[in-house]
Amino acid sequence: VALYNQALMLVFMPIMEPFGLVALEAMACGTPVIGVREGGVRESVLDGQSGILVDRDPTELAEAIDHLVQNPDVRNRLGRQAGVYVRSQWTWAQSIDCYEKEVEKLLTGRNITNTSSNPSKVVTTTGVKGRALVN
Repeated sequence: VALYNQALMLVFMPIMEPFGLVALEAMACGTPVIGVREGGVRESVLDGQSGILVDRDPTELAEAIDHLVQNPDVRNRLGRQAGVYVRSQWTWAQSIDCYEKEVEKLLTGRNITNTSSNPSKVVTTTGVKGRALVN
C-alpha cells in the first residue's frame, strides 16, 4: 500500500491477465493506472476515468507515461476518480452479487439433484429470484 501511495502511476502490461487485481489495488490507493487494453485489465481500468488504456505498443505506452508525468492535474484527477471508482464499484457485496447472478445464469431452468451425502443440503433455483437457495 505504501508503494502504491508513493507512486505517480502504475504501469501494468501483463500478458494474458484474466483479472486486473493489481490495477484495482493501485486504484484503491488513488494511483492512476496505465494498462494494456487486453484481458481483465480492460474490465478493471476505465480508460480516461481511472487510468489510461493503451495497445501493446511501446510508443503509445511511452506517450501515456509522459502524459501523466507532464500533467500532474490529469494524474491527480485520474487518481482521485480511480479511488472513488474502486470503493463504489468493487466492494465485496457487489462482487458477491455479480457472482450470484452468474451462478443463477448457469442454474436457470435446470433441476439440480443432491449429489452430497447430506440430504438436507440440496441446491435449488426456486424461491428468491436471483439467488440459489441451499435447503
